Amino acid sequence: MLAQAGSQRVPETDVPIRTTARLVLAPAIIRDRSGEFVSGLRSEDFELTDNGAMQTLRVEQTKGQPVALVVVMQTGDGALREFQNYQTLTRLLKIADPETLQKVAFVTFDSKPRQVWNFPPLRDGVQYAMNHPESGDRGASILDAVGQALDLLRQQPAAMRKMILLLSQSRDDGSQISLSDLAQRLGEANVMVYSVTFPAAPGMASRSKRLGCNAGQLVLPKELARLCEDTALQLATLSGGEHIDVTKSAALDRSVSVLRDAFLNSYLLSFRPGSPDAGPHLLSLKIRTAGSPYAVSFRRFYWVR
Repeated sequence: MLAQAGSQRVPETDVPIRTTARLVLAPAIIRDRSGEFVSGLRSEDFELTDNGAMQTLRVEQTKGQPVALVVVMQTGDGALREFQNYQTLTRLLKIADPETLQKVAFVTFDSKPRQVWNFPPLRDGVQYAMNHPESGDRGASILDAVGQALDLLRQQPAAMRKMILLLSQSRDDGSQISLSDLAQRLGEANVMVYSVTFPAAPGMASRSKRLGCNAGQLVLPKELARLCEDTALQLATLSGGEHIDVTKSAALDRSVSVLRDAFLNSYLLSFRPGSPDAGPHLLSLKIRTAGSPYAVSFRRFYWVR
């Protein structure tokens, strides 16, 4: 993708969205009433608004586009009990086409991000770390870890399709990052989050008040404030990804299959924002095609500094 700069055309970089020249990517997953993926839709079949203003869309081609993936895995608050029955966690790398999955990074977390493998040239170390995680403390700082993953992905070329695979309990417990800061980072990034959640350890009281999900942060739109209530689900929903709740270890393979199909069958819509107003921009997407109703998952917002 290219951006206009005076009379020259230069490669677009992964910088915060600031002007109307910046492309905003809006991934979308469309299913019919039976749950099957809908293919063959064109740009004129979509109706997308940005803060209520209609946008001119195009459908980006994603086949063969290289992928950068960060796996973010909780090891605190009893999480390893949920993973101990899995024969191998490296099967999670199958979420993307092996031919396009060019870079993989890995982040573990408990009360704070711990082990970080920053896109090593060889995956052996990442695969070993995924299958030999160290048990953490009683925290589950999901938003801190996702913020770390977003920072890693920001360093990767803009031409790469970027995604986070989050393995955690559903609700953040102990992050230090403010909700508005995390929302801004997520809104500035063209990153899809796919989340797989398991139940939190029994008897563990949530410490979500440390998130800043109170007085000063309620100026955020309610769609973003819901990050306090169901963190993993909302990260996926807001970014245009998918979420699966796993209650049994045997469901992991099915979850990976579902998420992989969703990723490979997603549409990548793009537009150049018509409003330079700073702050969060809420997106709305509808399908114009007449017929059976569709279930639509799509990126719900972006952020302009």
